[in-house]
Amino acid sequence: MKNAIQSGLDFTAEVSYRSGFSLTSNEGFTLIELLVVVLIIGVLAAVALPQYQMAVMKANLAADLPLFIATVEAMEQYYLVNGSYPLRVTDLDISLPCKNVRSASDGDYCEMEKSVLKLWGGAYLSRNGKYKLEIASSEPKRTNQGITCWVVKGNKIAQRACSSYGGNPWTQNNQPEFEGTYYTLWKR
Repeated sequence: MKNAIQSGLDFTAEVSYRSGFSLTSNEGFTLIELLVVVLIIGVLAAVALPQYQMAVMKANLAADLPLFIATVEAMEQYYLVNGSYPLRVTDLDISLPCKNVRSASDGDYCEMEKSVLKLWGGAYLSRNGKYKLEIASSEPKRTNQGITCWVVKGNKIAQRACSSYGGNPWTQNNQPEFEGTYYTLWKR
């Protein structure tokens, strides 16, 4: 080693050749390589995110629909006994997972973990304003129309979730405040 330094030979080149590790070069990723990796991650996220949102929406709907069907059936039982539909959650012969019940002049609001059930002679269940399950009205012949899933105009993910339950889309254009797409999910 002393002879190599004295003779002027490059010792670092000899070490890098033998060990595969270079003491003199700066290795790393180029900007192009980093941009390609970021682009690939972005494309994967753009494909995966809508699928994830759709799966969450369908899971929420799958959790809400049986609860709402049970509520509607309890409302029908109440109607058969009393001749009118209930306005109060406590009038129903089922236990609802209400965290808070607010009474209003036109009926009760049952606030659950992520959704709200409203009894008004008819009923609706709304989840974060993205969709609403509802029974048409307090008229006995109209409740036989079944449960509809109302989707806010332009919410494509909720539209796909409601249509995945076999709902046929229809619109109600005569009332702008209810503008959106409706899907009939369940009929008696």
